[in-house]
Amino acid sequence: MSRRAARTTALLPVLVVALLLSLATAASAAARVVYQHTWSPPLALTSSYKACCKTSAAVATLPFSLNVNGSQASTLTVTMRTRWVDWKARHDSPNIVQQGRWVAPPLIKMEIGQGARPAAHRAVCMFVAANGRRLTAVGPAIDVADGAWHTITCQKSHDAATATAARVDVDGVMGTTVLIRNGPLGNLISSSPVTLGGRTAVASTDSLDGYVSRITYVLS
Repeated sequence: MSRRAARTTALLPVLVVALLLSLATAASAAARVVYQHTWSPPLALTSSYKACCKTSAAVATLPFSLNVNGSQASTLTVTMRTRWVDWKARHDSPNIVQQGRWVAPPLIKMEIGQGARPAAHRAVCMFVAANGRRLTAVGPAIDVADGAWHTITCQKSHDAATATAARVDVDGVMGTTVLIRNGPLGNLISSSPVTLGGRTAVASTDSLDGYVSRITYVLS
């Protein structure tokens, strides 16, 4: 191992601790609440998707932005449930909330993981910078497509000199912290709207087809 590589390896635990502290700060009382809303009864974001023809989906456009500078940590929390059990996540990743698109980053997105088995249907959060750098965090081993209520928390750390961290927690259970290395993620600033329940009001396989009772977005 080269001296440079050895120094990098030695510094990595320190970097991880610093970024974990940043994640904790994002959830602290000192953080600034950008947006918070509770729906009672829960907001219905149902979809009538059919492969044969164009149908509609309920999608809400929210009056705030998920924009976050590299110097800031962010925490996005959504309480939701699906109107179905597992089968819609077998072939796609139903959207919960997003700002931006894969084809037009920056993108910040919370979704349900795709896979043939229920174990794959974990909460997922993605951050994609305008230059294409991507950070994806997967939640703990909890199926969030089981038709039950779940609270999903997506956290991004502030940028360190060489990395950015993210973590997804579900129902109070912490997920694994992941890092993007070889440089920070940078600013995530988009003029796209924040949509809840899918990309557009045209139903597709990634429409949520479920309910949301609460959303909170915090910066620190």
